[in-house]
Amino acid sequence: LIARAVPDPLVGAIILGKYNRAAELHVRLELDPESSFTRAPDELGPDLLVTVLGNLADNAMEAVQSLPEEERWVRLHLDDTGPSVRITVTDGGPGVPPDLRERVFEQGFSTRGTGRGLGLALVHLLVGQAGGELQVASQPSRFTVIFPGRGAA
Repeated sequence: LIARAVPDPLVGAIILGKYNRAAELHVRLELDPESSFTRAPDELGPDLLVTVLGNLADNAMEAVQSLPEEERWVRLHLDDTGPSVRITVTDGGPGVPPDLRERVFEQGFSTRGTGRGLGLALVHLLVGQAGGELQVASQPSRFTVIFPGRGAA
């Protein structure tokens, strides 16, 4: 599924690496079978895309660690078939409370203790510099990166 949906070897490799990490953490990681991602947005490139996708996946896997093992899941959906490129990471965790949705992107802010709070700040910075948008939702917990007008249409 990875090779078909994500032919870019660097992006495919990060997803494969996250599958291995998820197995270590006893998290069920899924790549949505409807995913199609043939290329990274030009403004971001594959190297920075790996940083964005890797941080979002790591955060999602960490967010579900307090759940019973059978409830630990993370789903990746990548789509460049429409008018925009979309990367969505959804998990079964509690999500980000509405009053913290802007703060989670501040460097050094974390709901999980001190000495943290770098990953989402970096994702927010990279996505913004590349002209994209980062959306946060709860119920289920979901981070979506959108690069408008970059899809294969």
